[in-house]
Amino acid sequence: MQMISPMKRSTQKTIIIEHNQTLKLHRNLSFEEYFSSYSREHDGRVRVATYSFNDGAFENIYRLMPFSIFYISEKHRSSAIKLLRRFPHYLVYTVRGLHTKCIHYEKSGATLLGSQNLFSPSSTFEELCCEIIVDDSMKASFLSLAFDFNDSRFLRVAYAPEDINYYGDEAPGAKGRPYLPCHLEIEYWAKLSERDVTSANRLHHYIYLILEFSTERSKAFLAFDRHYHFCGELEASTFKTLLDANEVRYQKDVFLPQGTKLLSTSPFKDNIAKYHPICLESQATGAYYFD
Repeated sequence: MQMISPMKRSTQKTIIIEHNQTLKLHRNLSFEEYFSSYSREHDGRVRVATYSFNDGAFENIYRLMPFSIFYISEKHRSSAIKLLRRFPHYLVYTVRGLHTKCIHYEKSGATLLGSQNLFSPSSTFEELCCEIIVDDSMKASFLSLAFDFNDSRFLRVAYAPEDINYYGDEAPGAKGRPYLPCHLEIEYWAKLSERDVTSANRLHHYIYLILEFSTERSKAFLAFDRHYHFCGELEASTFKTLLDANEVRYQKDVFLPQGTKLLSTSPFKDNIAKYHPICLESQATGAYYFD
């Protein structure tokens, strides 16, 4: 596990949100209930800031749009690691001294502010929160005020050699293919898009290629499946273990551009280049295919 340097904080301390809509107040609203009406197409990416965190906080957490962001207290890092090992397309920042509790849907603008905890299906405390809609004209200011923390660090979680498994007879068409713990999250992979669509075809996902990046400090290895979906970072020893155990084809040309060069017309799955700091700040130098 590694962390990337903190973001620079905005000096903005107050904004005024003018609206003519009804303000909703919720008493003891569980996250299970609140997220039950969430829609990727209507609500978009999600930002969640909460100091109480549990990777199983609500049953359908995998329904949140890929590249959604969680800001959590440092003391819940172990729970965040569990989340990222299951759902690698989400991003987590640990924030020193975090006490904010806020949920924001980037597309619809729906925003929940208050004392609720992302911890369990039902609250064990007396909670009160309010729900507002942040207008498009105010979203940039709101995001800066609500989520631009003083000391936030991107949490990197890399799979170890013991995380590698291989499919057997139970997976026709994928027998002998290496896979990671996240590949067992069938519903998550079936809904991996920007829409609320579940594929009728439950495919077995596996490591199809690894992109090698040269960062300022060291090399980094990111794994992708047969459909070029990101499926997690690998430790250097894990990368070597896979090379030693499989026939691999090396290719200098890579499919994923650096995040700063990503076109607006690029497939949704390629947005990992915009949101993962390694892909954003570095260009992949080579690709290793497990044909």
